Amino acid sequence: MVQATSTDDGGEDEVCASDTHPESSPLLLPSSLSEEALRGCHVGLLDKEVRLHQAQADNALHHVWRQICIRMGLIHYKQVQIDGPGQQSNTRARDLIARLSDKLDCYVNRYEHVHKVVLTAHSGGVWPMKYRHLSKEDICAPTVAEKSLGSGCR
Repeated sequence: MVQATSTDDGGEDEVCASDTHPESSPLLLPSSLSEEALRGCHVGLLDKEVRLHQAQADNALHHVWRQICIRMGLIHYKQVQIDGPGQQSNTRARDLIARLSDKLDCYVNRYEHVHKVVLTAHSGGVWPMKYRHLSKEDICAPTVAEKSLGSGCR
């Protein structure tokens, strides 16, 4: 897309306008800048980026936990209510569980991406202790022993 703009002398200059949306343009964070370019940045800008990544990791972990709980509830519902002679209802329930599993995989990928970026950019601090690598064995429903922890008297 080319736009023509007029100048003070009456002529026209061609200005190239981008066809992309602002949402898709890359965001240059302080961790992606060189040391020389970082000298011109505000002092607290790198700390703000660390807090941003921490919020992204917390958000992704919350969504992972939430999707695991939803999937666990749907699997229980399918086993108790739907398992039986009806093929159509079983197929719908399986498709719904598969879509939730795909969503869970997206949130896990988001967390892994944030985890990888943060460990390369900000290796010190609380990151290695609080935000650990997420393996496939970590993404499972709680077991019977884990469910009973902290349940108290009923």
